[in-house]
Amino acid sequence: EPCSCVVGVMPTTAPQSTDAAELAQILQFVYKVLVFVRSSSVLKLFACLLVDGIGFSSFLLPGVGELGDVGWAPLQAWFLYFMFGSVRMSGLGFMEEILPGTDFMPSASIAWASENIDGPTLDALRTLTGVALRQR
Repeated sequence: EPCSCVVGVMPTTAPQSTDAAELAQILQFVYKVLVFVRSSSVLKLFACLLVDGIGFSSFLLPGVGELGDVGWAPLQAWFLYFMFGSVRMSGLGFMEEILPGTDFMPSASIAWASENIDGPTLDALRTLTGVALRQR
């Protein structure tokens, strides 16, 4: 059967648009879950511990794990910005993941502590991270 496509142009098929619609639904669901998590300090702590655990896991495969950090660093940076609204903390988290040998630092948990623990010892940390103390 002859191809009815124009030279150099790939024909579109219905499954691609269905896949795009499914992806959009998944992303909307993930966004709603993250907004819900962001509203609870306890859920946010668990999410931060999970994010730090994923980042730390690259130590399990030295060398290979560092390649995974190239993909994980922007995701962690986006997570930190979304959860805490600090460009500075997002940048610190990105650098922590992308630089070799720094994955042991729990940047998401540090951001959570900056936001949720009131005390003079954390004032310098809040200044460094740009994460404001949560008003109760």
